[in-house]
Amino acid sequence: MYLSRVLWQLGALTLAFPEIWRSGAFASPTTADKVMALKPIDVTDFESAFDIQQRAAEDFSSLHLKTQEHLIYGRPGKQGQLLYANMTLYAPHGLQIVLMERFQGLIRAVDCKGDDASMSLTFKSTAAFHYASKTWDFINQSKEKKFLLITNKDGCGPSDERQSYLITNIREDAQAMTIHLTVQVSHLSKAIPHWDLDLGQVSMNASSRHSRRSKFHHLGDGVKGGLHDLGDGLKADFDKTIPKIFDVNMGTPEKQIKLSNQSDFQLSCDSCFIKGSFNLTGHISVRSFKVKELTLNVSPKDLAATLALGTTITDTKSPQKLPIDRELFSAPIPDAGFEISKLFKLGTTISYDIGGSVSFSGSASAQFGLIVKVPDTAQITADLHDYSHSSAIGFDGGDIHHTFNVTDVSAGVTLNAYSQPKLSFGVEVHKIANYDVDVTMKLPTFDAQLSGAYKKGGLCAPGKATTGAKLSSKIGVEVDLNIEARAGSHEDTSPPNYNKNLFNKSKPLYSHCFPLQIPGLGPKSPTH
Repeated sequence: MYLSRVLWQLGALTLAFPEIWRSGAFASPTTADKVMALKPIDVTDFESAFDIQQRAAEDFSSLHLKTQEHLIYGRPGKQGQLLYANMTLYAPHGLQIVLMERFQGLIRAVDCKGDDASMSLTFKSTAAFHYASKTWDFINQSKEKKFLLITNKDGCGPSDERQSYLITNIREDAQAMTIHLTVQVSHLSKAIPHWDLDLGQVSMNASSRHSRRSKFHHLGDGVKGGLHDLGDGLKADFDKTIPKIFDVNMGTPEKQIKLSNQSDFQLSCDSCFIKGSFNLTGHISVRSFKVKELTLNVSPKDLAATLALGTTITDTKSPQKLPIDRELFSAPIPDAGFEISKLFKLGTTISYDIGGSVSFSGSASAQFGLIVKVPDTAQITADLHDYSHSSAIGFDGGDIHHTFNVTDVSAGVTLNAYSQPKLSFGVEVHKIANYDVDVTMKLPTFDAQLSGAYKKGGLCAPGKATTGAKLSSKIGVEVDLNIEARAGSHEDTSPPNYNKNLFNKSKPLYSHCFPLQIPGLGPKSPTH
């Protein structure tokens, strides 16, 4: 028994927490028509909610400058899933980072307009004020001294986005416990040349639903409902990647679709559909505004393809060959698309085609039915930076069920058909690179040869009918990867395109002799 399975490695798609962002969605010009925006999630709330790190009420270490920092983005997903992206920033040489969301518990008020090249932070205590002053006043020693302040606060930058500010000077007002900062507004995509991004999803522990729901009650009913429905799951972990899962149910069971309806040849899908889901993960690394790693990872989960074809051929005067090409389904998958504004965008579309060709002469009536269960061990890796590392593995194995029936044949039929799901991804790394990626799976490929035959003394068994139909068939799986790359504004030339068959294997499936009374078929007939 033979079969296929599909897994795409997007790298490290980490997960989302649906309780700390500002809602919204938008249309995107990528492969998917609709892509959901991931919103900033407060890092301290996220860490506290998932018991990653608990801080004291006055934690002055949150005012320290760092050479590396984490940002979290996310939105609610289906069935209690929390979709999130974990971004790691690496400070450029000589420019350290501090997150306002880490020390926001120490401040009472923020004037964050920034349009007048100034910002002010008013602290709750003199101790916090003096500690911040002591930690940050090194930049007044030289014009070359600076640091980067990143905010996630209403009024600081565009709605639903983090804003970064280059701090070049500070001025202290001890009486008001206020620090005035001289700032230059700069978006993260311009301020940080080195970063990693991991994408995925996580489920929360049932035991912690109540505390997390109350902690983030202000985020709206949609989020609270998602939290209420959460089942037992994994605790979030910065070092663990859980794939994003999206359903793929395409086609309709038992619905007949005409593929060809000529006067002498009819071919139909009597039941053609795909049911199951795909797991999606991803990882991006950018260094000096250039992509150094970008991988997509997709794997199937309980994925099965049903291909049931029926054909009727009336008596034809001469051999014919006809193509088969029919798209049964195509749609974007909003749940598998997301954007972090001015940083990264992924759009996903899935389509489902039936294709192939048929050659025939004479007459025939036959039905071919296949159900192919893709093994959950298969994997497809699309490496968009180093194409040579792309691969498709683990496709051997799986379950196949088949039913064939032949009721008439006078000459010969050769059928080549395939059921083809295709995942198309549009990837944009803001101003750095754009990619169109197609993962095409022929699941399965099916080849059948059917011919009328005669044998004196019994065709299929001694002493039985002398005429009948002989059938031979084979089944296979193919996986193809196509990548089209375009340079962004930071690049001078585009990478080359890539088109490669990653997996192609077939094996004999079924051979059988059908005893039939075929008038006119005998020792002198052309088919004998």
